[in-house]
Amino acid sequence: VRQAARGGGWGAERPASVGLSAPEHVRQLAAAHWFERAQAEHASVASFARHVLELLGVGAPRHLVEGASRAALDEIEHARLALALAAGLNATSPSGAGTSLVGPAALDVSDSRLATQPSLLDVAVAAARDGCVGETVAAVEARASALAAVDPSVREALLTISADEARHAALGWSMVQWALAEMA
Repeated sequence: VRQAARGGGWGAERPASVGLSAPEHVRQLAAAHWFERAQAEHASVASFARHVLELLGVGAPRHLVEGASRAALDEIEHARLALALAAGLNATSPSGAGTSLVGPAALDVSDSRLATQPSLLDVAVAAARDGCVGETVAAVEARASALAAVDPSVREALLTISADEARHAALGWSMVQWALAEMA
C-alpha cells in the first residue's frame, strides 16, 4: 500500500461532511478504506493513460482514444471524491487527526513505457481484462455500496463512480469489438 503525500491538489478543497454520528474507530476504518480506494483510482489514471498510448499505437479510431482519455479524467475525479470522503471522516475525529489535505503518493511509473509496439490482440486482451471485466466489477460494487450507503455524501459519490465505471466498461467492450473487427 502506498503512503499518503501532503497536498498535491488531489483532495477536495474542503472535506466531505460524513460520518458525524459514527464512533471514532468506525470513522477511522472508513477513512482508511476511502484512502485505499483513492489510491486505486489514482492508479487507474495511469492505466487509462497506457490504454490511450496503446490505442494510438494500433491506429484506433478517434472515439476510442477520446473515450479512454475521458475515462482517465473520470478516474482523477474518483480519486478526488474518495479523498474528500476520507478527509471528511478524519475531520470529524475529536483529535482532528486527518484534517490536513493529503493525496496519494507518487505512483511508480518506471515500468509504464510500452516495451513493444502493441498488437491488436494486446489491445483487445487489455480492454477485455481492464475494461470489460474490471470496470464492470467496479461499477457493480459501487452501485451495490451506494444502495447500502446511509450517508448522502457517500451515496452520491458511489453513484457517480458507478455510472462512470459502467461507461468505462462499455468503452472496453467497444475497444474489444473494434480490435476483433480489425483482426478479422
